[in-house]
Amino acid sequence: MSHWKTITQNHRRAKYFDEIARLIEPVCPHERHRFLSRLDLRLAEAVCSYIGIETKISNSRGYILLVGKTGRLADLCLQTGGKEYVCGPLAKDYIDQKANISIRHSSKG
Repeated sequence: MSHWKTITQNHRRAKYFDEIARLIEPVCPHERHRFLSRLDLRLAEAVCSYIGIETKISNSRGYILLVGKTGRLADLCLQTGGKEYVCGPLAKDYIDQKANISIRHSSKG
């Protein structure tokens, strides 16, 4: 079954399905993909464009990745020109506060 058919079957009764379907159907291919992440990226770009978000979306495969989750996260921010990483309150459990980038904990989860 294609991704589009699955989306249609599961969401066709949603209030705004027809409006959103016109947006995502051209992006959602009617054949299976080896990597769902590629489809996810195309759908995210379409939705961002629709609601006016102009932020560039990129894949981590295009960057040099360091070992270790905090180092990798901080370095990805730096490689993309970021100066601060904003994260939820639970990130305190997995982010090393000694990272070489400003880390701000948002109170919104």
